[in-house]
Amino acid sequence: MDHQTETIVKLIQSSDPLQDDQALAAARTGLSDYIASSLAAVQESAVAKLHDYVAREQGPATLIGANIWVTAQNAALFNGFQAHYLDYDDTHAGVRGHPSAPILSALLAVSDADTMGDEFLRAYIIGVEMMARLGESVNPYHYLHGWHATGTFGAIAAAAAIGALKHLPNTRLAQVLGIAATQSAGLRFQVGTAVKPLHAGLAARAAVFAYEAVEEAGIAGSTELFNEANGYFRVYGTANPDIAKWKQTWGKPWRIVSPGLWFKRYTFCSAAMQGADAAQSLYHAHRFKASDIARIDVFFPKNGDSALLVRAPQTGEEGRFCIEYIVWLALTGQPLERAAFAPTPIPEKTRAELLKVQRNYDDPEWQASENAQPKGRYTAVKVTTRSGKIYSTIVDQPKGSPANPLSQLEHQTKLSQASENATDITALINRLEHEPLGPLIRLIN
Repeated sequence: MDHQTETIVKLIQSSDPLQDDQALAAARTGLSDYIASSLAAVQESAVAKLHDYVAREQGPATLIGANIWVTAQNAALFNGFQAHYLDYDDTHAGVRGHPSAPILSALLAVSDADTMGDEFLRAYIIGVEMMARLGESVNPYHYLHGWHATGTFGAIAAAAAIGALKHLPNTRLAQVLGIAATQSAGLRFQVGTAVKPLHAGLAARAAVFAYEAVEEAGIAGSTELFNEANGYFRVYGTANPDIAKWKQTWGKPWRIVSPGLWFKRYTFCSAAMQGADAAQSLYHAHRFKASDIARIDVFFPKNGDSALLVRAPQTGEEGRFCIEYIVWLALTGQPLERAAFAPTPIPEKTRAELLKVQRNYDDPEWQASENAQPKGRYTAVKVTTRSGKIYSTIVDQPKGSPANPLSQLEHQTKLSQASENATDITALINRLEHEPLGPLIRLIN
């Protein structure tokens, strides 16, 4: 085993985040949000289609919201897809992707009713730490070259979480990570289609398969996935990270705490959260009518809109990744509700209005504050009316980011909208480190 891989394996094995109250609190919130995001998508037609596919083969693992039992790999695939389907699940600035959907889906797939909640939460925190470290090591190169980090980093992070949960010894953990890494994939050109959320499911399934390949099939792969010559960092990034620094800073603080998870109020890409907040602020102040607006300028720093690949959406599903669509809805007082982002056609009149919206970059008029989240990022919106008046504002700490978090009531409301068992789910999660998973699994099944 090479030095870099050995160091990372030992960090996973020796981690003890259960001594950190902030990390535990963040994990409980992340788990609650994951369940809310999953249950909110139960009735979606694409989710139902995948449900019917995975239900063909019975097994020991559960599908969230479905009350059936399937193989562990199929449960991981389905639950990851469902959790990310609405793009309602959490994100992380260090990852530039969605950590909880692949990590928690993989962990649930290999857990059972007797799995202790504290071990489950510990593994989840370690998985987020691993995923964020991967992102910090190979981004922005990795992201800007078209990789979807939810799929690529998610497979390895979920495998790390499984390894932590199962307390795998050195060699077997390295092999599980290596088999997950060799499946690490996901391309951003799938944005706006059902394949983007499928990446979360594929990552979770890859981790479960890697675990089963080593532990059940006895497949012995390489233990040198992070080697300096041609390992993961070289292939998916440009250079090897300072692993000595990883060792010094691992869990100090835990990445689930700082920079922390982002939580969503709406079912669209987190890269649009700043723009949506800015547009809503302008609408509430000035109550524009569509006929009032002559032009809308949206300002980003360079690459600040790289996740917002769609510029002329045909459907609401594509509109989740279109700042033009999201800003237009918000500026004209239309609710940013799920129906606006459904896989149904956007009215022709609305698509024509989107031509009024222009993207701009690195305009000297706009600068991110020192406390911007992510660092250096902002979105400014400027409205020019037909009468020539100009109104503008900037947001660099959107609602739901760690600097501007959702309240406990907002989190509970999100869960309540998805499940009639929200109160009981919250009570179980709040005491999960003292109980087995069984009661929670039965409640969300």
